[in-house]
Amino acid sequence: MPTRIALAGLALLTLLLMLAPAARAGSYEVRACDGSGINRAFSAVGSDAIAADASCSADWSLGMKVRNQVGRGTLPAFTWGALEAQAPPGAVITGLRGNGTAFGTQGTGLTTGGWEAGVADDSGYRWCGLPAGCSWAGPAALPFAVGGLSASRVRVLVICSSGSGCPTGSVRAAATLRDAVIELRDDAPPEIGGVQGALGSGGWTAGTASASFSASDPTGVRRTRIEVDGTPVFDRESSCDPYSMRPCPDAGGAATLDTRHMADGGHELVATAWDAAGNASVHRRTLQVDNTAPGPAQMSVPARWVRDGTQAVVTVRPGTAGPSGVSGYALTTDGSEPGSSANAPGPVAEHRPGPLAEGLHRFRARAIGGTGIAAREDASVTVGVDRTAPSVSVEAVGDGGDGREDWIRGPAEIVVSGTDQAALSGMEPSGEGLPVEAGGYVEYQADSEPAVRVKGGSARFSFSRDGVHAVTVRAVDGAGNASASRTASFRVDSKIPSGALEHPAREDPRRLRATVDEGCIAAATLEMRALAGGGWEKIDGRATPGSVSALVPDDRLPGGRYEARFRVTDCAGNEGIISSFSDGQPGVVTLPLRMRPRLAAALVDAGGHETARLVAGREERVAVSARLLDDGGEPMEGNEIEVRQRIGSGGWQVVARGETGGSGRVGLRVPAGPSRALQVVALDTRTSTGATSDELAVEVAAQATIRAARRRLRNGQSARLSGRVLGGFLPAKGRELELQGWNPSRRRWQPVLTEGLRCDGSGRWKARYRFSATVGGTVAYRFRVRVAPRPDHPFAEGHSRAVTVRVSG
Repeated sequence: MPTRIALAGLALLTLLLMLAPAARAGSYEVRACDGSGINRAFSAVGSDAIAADASCSADWSLGMKVRNQVGRGTLPAFTWGALEAQAPPGAVITGLRGNGTAFGTQGTGLTTGGWEAGVADDSGYRWCGLPAGCSWAGPAALPFAVGGLSASRVRVLVICSSGSGCPTGSVRAAATLRDAVIELRDDAPPEIGGVQGALGSGGWTAGTASASFSASDPTGVRRTRIEVDGTPVFDRESSCDPYSMRPCPDAGGAATLDTRHMADGGHELVATAWDAAGNASVHRRTLQVDNTAPGPAQMSVPARWVRDGTQAVVTVRPGTAGPSGVSGYALTTDGSEPGSSANAPGPVAEHRPGPLAEGLHRFRARAIGGTGIAAREDASVTVGVDRTAPSVSVEAVGDGGDGREDWIRGPAEIVVSGTDQAALSGMEPSGEGLPVEAGGYVEYQADSEPAVRVKGGSARFSFSRDGVHAVTVRAVDGAGNASASRTASFRVDSKIPSGALEHPAREDPRRLRATVDEGCIAAATLEMRALAGGGWEKIDGRATPGSVSALVPDDRLPGGRYEARFRVTDCAGNEGIISSFSDGQPGVVTLPLRMRPRLAAALVDAGGHETARLVAGREERVAVSARLLDDGGEPMEGNEIEVRQRIGSGGWQVVARGETGGSGRVGLRVPAGPSRALQVVALDTRTSTGATSDELAVEVAAQATIRAARRRLRNGQSARLSGRVLGGFLPAKGRELELQGWNPSRRRWQPVLTEGLRCDGSGRWKARYRFSATVGGTVAYRFRVRVAPRPDHPFAEGHSRAVTVRVSG
């Protein structure tokens, strides 16, 4: 007997993993197979020869069950199987209570079998098993409670403890368990990690801030909390499973903190996590809060104006600020509004912009607090840079001329102006009682007079006598930069232009000229008015030193006597009227100034006869004859002649050109075409106004073709006729036509088809004519097409040839 006990103890110690007891405890309980019928704590382990069923209904009244399999052989020594509950890492099982049964051959007094059953932990049996086996197999389970454990697992165990093996002919060992409560102890608190936001940083915070963490534990995390100054801002219980050896999941916490409701300064921020056994871990952080915006910064420069390339230095210092102070400044160098992000770090910042362009430069800065809050107001300072002298100008104003060659219609005022570049030290005058040189001023010297200095940027003076005057000027700005001296001359002229008209020259009779006692003439206009009445006709003139001229439009103005005068403006703007000839006669001329010739033209027919109206063929060229005589009736030789034609309502176009011979005659031929009007034109010359003949008319009859598809038909059949209108010039949509038939009794042509008979835009036409009145013998019918005159078809009336169709009755 002692030998068997020793062997069983050795087997158990060999199979189970030894775990050291923990130092201190937080505890929790896990249930299995209670009234809910749930088991997630125990699972089957060991040999398949041992039937371990973790279902709470393995035995209908006893719960989970472990037994030896029934067979005819013998199992080897130490064959075992169990239902095992294992503690999470770091935790130990301290107790087990429940209702169970255990049956083994050792407890029956049998001398064979060697089977044992009971509850064991890492160090041995805790209920039944060895040293005193149990023989209770139910049906009623026995309540038991095992305490004082410190094990990593417990097993409901069946084992063959015989060194020679164990028989399987019947159930020799079995154990059951229900209403189980496993007591566990966990010494270690959960681990807090993943700390982010305000929990992870120790800097200053403003506005809203996030705080989050994660926690983990082998037993799971039952609860997490975040507190600010002892007040929870996050508190959450995990959903834990009382039937699981690791009842709770890992968990974390997250909160958004609105620091605007907190006082500026430090606040205690605490994150706490509790594991399933109630052990707690705490993470602490001091939350530094500053929601106070800084006040305006203080900016300074050594001097407002910098000269001679001196580098400007802009210094920025803090004004008022919250507990986090000022971390930097948003600085702009172009006068634009600063943003809210610092580009000049530090509580005191110095900015050296380097060489600056001339002008005023505005620097602006906005203080940025330690928490990133920008000041509501920015500060600014202006630095002026002036390295260049001002400019100076001198000009005449008031009753002056048009500025040409500096002429002035005296008396006139001279203005001297000094201008500094934009945003420079400027031309502001010195204050009252201060010398002129203490501010900006202008200086001028007229002719040989002493120089005069005038405060500010402008000065005015005048010349009262005609002549050429010289003025020397300069300007000095507020920084003392002086412009280069500038000298200008002015010509003062108060005299009104005068002169005399010249009689027209024979070789250029329509050019009217006048002499003018002015060397500089800005503009000249010839004005003419009929003595019979009417307004003045203005004609642009041409000016040269001492004279003006203009071309009289005698081809446009009606003939008759006209007043003529020149309106002359000199370069100083003085205006005068010249209206008399040099011999004292008034400026009166008779139009036309050029000779007005006479032109006669005619059409020439085939017999050589001249006529104003001619009937021509569509493809026939037309002969035109013309003769040009001067106003004395003498023939004009060598004059250019044009023949122009107009088709319908179109415009005139040149179709032939020629030149008159010694008799003043010219003969021309005009290309063939439709009906049209012709006009012969003699072009004007310097001495002749030119002439235009009366209109001549050329009539061209329209032409058309006709054909019959069949020349012989029977009564009741239709003749199909077609053809084309020739010569072009048709409307785009074509035009109407008239089909005529010959009436032998009346011996004339008469319409037989008009409605709907049209040609298209290319002249093509088609028609059908049905015969219904032919009785007896055969009758010959003659047809033709009539093309009537139309305004949009430039041809006279025309007809096609006749076509004959024979119809049998």
